[in-house]
Amino acid sequence: MKNDALRTSNSTDKAQLTVVRRAYAKQIMFAAGITDVRMETALANLRREAFLQSGPWPIMHPMRGYRMTPDDDPVYLYQDLLVGIVPEKGLNNGQPSFLIFLISLGRPREGERIVHIGAGQGYYTAVMA
Repeated sequence: MKNDALRTSNSTDKAQLTVVRRAYAKQIMFAAGITDVRMETALANLRREAFLQSGPWPIMHPMRGYRMTPDDDPVYLYQDLLVGIVPEKGLNNGQPSFLIFLISLGRPREGERIVHIGAGQGYYTAVMA
């Protein structure tokens, strides 16, 4: 907890991030072309930054490649863009709308068990949970 307080001391405050996360969830669901209240709620409640290394973060911008965020404010993570995990190897945490769309194709129902095999950071596994 102490490290979180230090990391976010100059960042967007908690109430503002709650609003940003809700807007992000709505935008991702719209971009994915699906309506699933459970997934939208998961996206709005999960802290994407908790599944990544400490910021600043490498964000993949179409046609410009990876660019580092100016600082460690998590507000930069709430876009429908890839965040680099190991950018020099092209490893990232995935484009949210694309992966939410793929998850929706499995038509997960409440109470079902899902096995997610991946090489990422666990963010989309948490969305499915």
